Amino acid sequence: MSPEVPQQCDRKTIAQREKPTPVPIAWVSKGDLLNCRPDLSAQIEALDEADVDYIAEKVGDALQETYRIAMDVVLTEYFLE
Repeated sequence: MSPEVPQQCDRKTIAQREKPTPVPIAWVSKGDLLNCRPDLSAQIEALDEADVDYIAEKVGDALQETYRIAMDVVLTEYFLE
């Protein structure tokens, strides 16, 4: 049986939740890459550690931009309600 999920959460409910610990993307494994793009398995298997580190850095950059966009949307919604 799965736990009940409220349809909507108000600000008070959200504020009362335990605050999650942020987990930055610091690394990506070849397994992560293969799960995402199995069609590129030969190229992914040929990557060395520096290549994987570079990809991880780029993923982190992309996530940072997505985070900023999401924060802008949430703050706009929060303050303009």
